[in-house]
Amino acid sequence: MSWRLEGNISDLGLFCQVSEPPNTSDIRVNCGRLGEHCRVTLENLEPNTLYPSRLRCSVTGGPWGRWTEVPFTTLPLVSLDTWGWVRKHSASTWNLTLLWTRIVTGSASTGGVQGYRVQWRQGEHSASVLKHKEETQAELSIGPEQCDVTVEAVLERGSSLPARLRFPRAESREFPSQHQRVSGNSTTGFQLSWVDKKAVTCGYTVQWCTLGGVVPCNVTWRKVPAGRASLSLPADKFNVGRRYTFNIYGCTEDGERCLESQTGYLQELKPTLAPTLIEPVHFASSSVTLEWRYYDDDPAHPGFIIGYQVTVMRAGIQSTAAMQILDRSRKSVTIPDLQEQQIYTFRVCALTKEGAGPGTSFTGRTSRNYPVLLAKILTPILLLLACAALLWPQRNMLRSGFVEVFGFSADLHIQALHLDRHLSEASERIGSLREEECRCCNIEIVNVRPTGTDGAVLLPHEPSSSTPLCSSRLLGDYCPQPNIEVWDRQVCQRETSLTNHTYLPIMGVELSTAKRPIRLKDVNVACGVPDWSEPDDSFEIVSGYHLV
Repeated sequence: MSWRLEGNISDLGLFCQVSEPPNTSDIRVNCGRLGEHCRVTLENLEPNTLYPSRLRCSVTGGPWGRWTEVPFTTLPLVSLDTWGWVRKHSASTWNLTLLWTRIVTGSASTGGVQGYRVQWRQGEHSASVLKHKEETQAELSIGPEQCDVTVEAVLERGSSLPARLRFPRAESREFPSQHQRVSGNSTTGFQLSWVDKKAVTCGYTVQWCTLGGVVPCNVTWRKVPAGRASLSLPADKFNVGRRYTFNIYGCTEDGERCLESQTGYLQELKPTLAPTLIEPVHFASSSVTLEWRYYDDDPAHPGFIIGYQVTVMRAGIQSTAAMQILDRSRKSVTIPDLQEQQIYTFRVCALTKEGAGPGTSFTGRTSRNYPVLLAKILTPILLLLACAALLWPQRNMLRSGFVEVFGFSADLHIQALHLDRHLSEASERIGSLREEECRCCNIEIVNVRPTGTDGAVLLPHEPSSSTPLCSSRLLGDYCPQPNIEVWDRQVCQRETSLTNHTYLPIMGVELSTAKRPIRLKDVNVACGVPDWSEPDDSFEIVSGYHLV
């Protein structure tokens, strides 16, 4: 501060005293000749601060004058917190993004900032740009060489101290390919830690997006002094269900280098997106193969995807079966042990540690197991063909064996009477011949064609009183029944036609050499008169029944 006294006081030996509250010590200064300014420098003052200083003067050996109040306000001291990062644009071009925040010490709100000056240098090339006082970001295009950048605030009087950043050469600008998982807590927030590097000489910078994986990213950062490898971030600065990625940079002599990346959630939630099934779905008779698409590493997910859950439900059955695939990179599954020709419903959903999210459903029917069905049909056929092929060389031997077991020899003599007896016994056992009782029955034996010159002739017999009832040509003591009154009846009560054929054994009758069969043939009975059949070459026994 400085002041000037009026009047001729050069010979008086004038000196002054300056009081600078809250400092207790006073500053004395000798003033020169009349009209000259008296100057004093006050140190260790706070920027942008009001000081109620006082001033009084005196001559040598004289008393002090009255205190004069001389209040003043120091100019604001503006400092910048600057941060930046690079992204590759092309083979020889990189995009540099610069961000800064204004730090004003004291009570002034603006600090008298008129704008910002950004300067950068790469080798022999340098450039600068001015930004408006409301701007806090700059986009630059740089080459692969090392780049030095300074940002300073332009004040009403002078400028702030420049903030410096150095970016390394292109080969040291890459980001780590792996991200370490970090878990937050809704109460304590994030507790970050990393390995302290000896090459880091000017501290660390932790960078993240305040909105998590939401685009656009609102970047923020925190500076950590060298020698310290941890940072605590409060929970009120973060939201649940959002993924935050923390990039940790180290300040080295070559520039800012990204050392590692950590990603995590303050608190995970269930997934909000469902997988997309790839169609057509491959159905088999006892299995089905499902495939789906899902971007499991999407930063917009409310939690880390740890796998998928597949549920199977059969139509008509209430119970369901579920299987979990705890490999998020696997996006297909084959479900075995299904039943053919059945309807199933499948549901696929993503998993986080908080549970399953919404799913995608698909309903389909398993196919028929045609190979098994074909095998069941072809197996006996092939076995039969194989047996035939194996037995074909032995066909003559097998044929002779069958003939011996089941066939009859050419010279084997079978008696017709034995055969008739066996047939009669068989008929009685199975009950094929069952006679119903009738009120009358007339049986006559006739021979419609002569069998030889010396054979007996049997003619239809017309019973009369002069004709004997029995004939010596018949078997044993058999006699035909006499004519009864039923033949004389003129009015017919009903008509009945019966037909029945069987063989009767004839004992003691000499047949012809051909041993013609004896057949029992029914006749039609109509109005009491039997209708005899036309004669043929065989010996016939004709029976007629009259039912009343």
